[in-house]
Amino acid sequence: MARRNRRKPTHSTLQRRRQRLAGGARAAGKLVLLAVLGAGLGVAAWAVMRLFEQAPVLRVRSIEVRGCRRTGLQQVMEASGVRQGMNILDVDMRKSAEAIEKLPWVKSARVTRLVPDRVLVEVTEYRPVALLAASGLYLVDGSATVFKEAEPSDAVDLPVVSGVVSEPAAEGSEDAKRRLREALRMLERIRRLPCLKGKRVEQLHVDDILGPSVILEGGRLMVQLDPEAARRPGLVCQATERLRDMGIGYAWLLVGRSVHGWRATVRPAARAADAGKKEVPSEKRGG
Repeated sequence: MARRNRRKPTHSTLQRRRQRLAGGARAAGKLVLLAVLGAGLGVAAWAVMRLFEQAPVLRVRSIEVRGCRRTGLQQVMEASGVRQGMNILDVDMRKSAEAIEKLPWVKSARVTRLVPDRVLVEVTEYRPVALLAASGLYLVDGSATVFKEAEPSDAVDLPVVSGVVSEPAAEGSEDAKRRLREALRMLERIRRLPCLKGKRVEQLHVDDILGPSVILEGGRLMVQLDPEAARRPGLVCQATERLRDMGIGYAWLLVGRSVHGWRATVRPAARAADAGKKEVPSEKRGG
């Protein structure tokens, strides 16, 4: 059997093999070195973090709360989860603010770390403008946000808005929110009427068929507008000026459109207990 002829590797071939082996060894050495360095850096980072965690200079010494009028400072501090003596780097600002915003009077909150040892909590509270009558009485702010059920301890003195919802379950619906916004706008327009200046608004009742009615002065005065007149609340002042010129006091006033134009129907104050009413044209022309 014939023997295979094997060529002897040349010197250049052997040299290339040696270079490849040396290159592989160097690469492996670099990987090992990088691994060692990475482990060393990880240990160093852990040691630095432990040092920061235990550093007395980073302990919370002061918690300042701003903006609270209705919400107790202790309530805010407990909700925030921030404690004196804890490491300031452990304060989760976002979660802390979200927890504070769950308090009923709090509209928004911001928590800031003031390194090395102070935490600032800034609170913005709701400002109620009315009480919504639904399943109970609820506090409402100027943007028509219903933010909490009214309690005696709230000690608010606000007008009541009723007729916005027909069922308690509907108070959170989009339609109810729209109606509430419209009612608050009407309430503000009524309050701004010069002829009603200084008169206390007790209640605004919304009625899609009869129109809105307003109770003032502890129930001693009631003003009602039909749906068309509700778009022009200034007609109330036109009617009251005419009544004043005629020397007629009233306990109930209805402003609405008739076939002859805008008319005011009144129940004189002196005869508030009687059923008698008077019709007074508040504007000769229609429209």
